[in-house]
Amino acid sequence: MGKNKYHEQQKAAQDARKKKKPCRNKAAYKTEEEAYQEGQRTYHCPHCGKWHRSGSLATLMSDLKKKKKRKRKL
Repeated sequence: MGKNKYHEQQKAAQDARKKKKPCRNKAAYKTEEEAYQEGQRTYHCPHCGKWHRSGSLATLMSDLKKKKKRKRKL
């Protein structure tokens, strides 16, 4: 069977989608100052070139507070 003549275009389109996927549902900011929010980490995205917030620290703190409240009830 012959090689798909659109293989290179298909590969390029797939790679572009993979790079855009992490940014699709995130708020993007032009500067780090705009992205800053207390309790969240900011980072410069290598895919879109803008700044995003990471809620991982806020989620961790929330989980720790919940765990502490549960221990008090016991």
